[in-house]
Amino acid sequence: MKRMTNIFLSGLMPLSIKNMRKFLWLVCGFILFSSVNSVGAQEDKEEVERVNTHVVFVDTLVKDQRTGVSVTDLTQDNFEVFDNGKRREISYFSKEGDGRRRALALFIMLAPLDDGARKNFQRPEVVISLASALQKLPPQDEVGLMVLGRAGDAKILTELTRDRAKVVTALTNLQKFSERKMSESINAPKVLQDTALSTASQRPNSQVTVVMLTDSVFLMNHMQRDEVAANLLRANVTFNALITGTDFMFKLFTPILKPVENDLGVSWYDSPQYLAKQTGGDYARPRKKKEYGAALERLIGSLTVRYSIGFTLGEEEADDGQMHRLEVKVRARDSQGQERKVEVITRNGYYMPKK
Repeated sequence: MKRMTNIFLSGLMPLSIKNMRKFLWLVCGFILFSSVNSVGAQEDKEEVERVNTHVVFVDTLVKDQRTGVSVTDLTQDNFEVFDNGKRREISYFSKEGDGRRRALALFIMLAPLDDGARKNFQRPEVVISLASALQKLPPQDEVGLMVLGRAGDAKILTELTRDRAKVVTALTNLQKFSERKMSESINAPKVLQDTALSTASQRPNSQVTVVMLTDSVFLMNHMQRDEVAANLLRANVTFNALITGTDFMFKLFTPILKPVENDLGVSWYDSPQYLAKQTGGDYARPRKKKEYGAALERLIGSLTVRYSIGFTLGEEEADDGQMHRLEVKVRARDSQGQERKVEVITRNGYYMPKK
C-alpha cells in the first residue's frame, strides 16, 4: 500500500498548475456524477418499493336504542368491522370535531310528486330549518341544491359550494323555479343516481351524501332500484331521505298492493327507505307539515356526528365483481358499567376497487 501511494504521489508531482486544475475538475466531476447516480439508484429503489393501498371507508351512525339520540362519545376501541364475516383491522378512525374528519359533499334534492307537495317544501319553517342546519355544518363542508321534478325536468340551483348564503339564496328563489312549466318527463331515479356518482367522481376525498326530500310515493321498479343501490355502494355514496306526508290510499291498500308490487317488480312506497338502509343512510317520515322543518334539521345534523371508520385492503385483493357484506359492531358501557343498547347504521356492503 505504501509503494502504491508513493507511485500515485510521484505521478502527481510533475503536473503543472494548469494541469493540476484540470485534474481536480475531473475528479470533482467524477464524484458529482457518482453521487447523482447513487441518488437516482436510491430513488429507483424507493419507487420499486412503493405500495399502492386502498382504504375502504365505512361511515357509521350510532344511536341510543331507547332515545334515538346520536351517541358521539365512542372511541376506536368500541368498534369492530367485519367483511364477509372476517374481522378487519381498523386503520382509519375519525369523528365529529376531529381534525382528520373527511369533508362533507352534500347534495340536497327536492323531489316532490306534484306542485302541492312542492309547496310544502317551500313553507317558511322548512326553509328556515334547512338554512339553520346548513349553518351548523363545519366550514369545510360543501353543499349543493337541485330540484328534481318527477313529471318534468331537473335543475341544479346551486353547485357544490362552501358559501352558505348562496344556498340560502337559492332556497329563497325556489318558488320562482317551481312556477315554471315542465318541458318533458325525466327518469328521476337515473338523474338521482347520475348526480350522486358525478359528485363522488368530483370529490373523491370527501364523504359524499345525498339528502332527498320527497313525498310518500316514489315509484321505482325493483331492477332499477337494485341497480341504483349497487352503484351508490360502489361509489360509497350515502343516501338519506325526508319523506313527507302520507298517501292514505296507498296506506289503506298496502296489504293488497304489496303482493302486486312483487308480481310486477315495482315499488310505490318504500324505495327511499330501501336506498337509505342499503347505503347506511337515515330517513325520517314526519306525519305533520309543522314537523317537516325540525325533522330535516335533525336529519342533516346527523350527518356530522357519524364515525368515519376505514380498513386497508391488501395489495393482492382485487375486484371480484361481488358485493362484500359489511357489519359494524359496537361494544360500549354506560357510566353504571352496563352494556349500552345502541342502533348501528352503516352501509350493507362494498365492492373491491378495480385495478
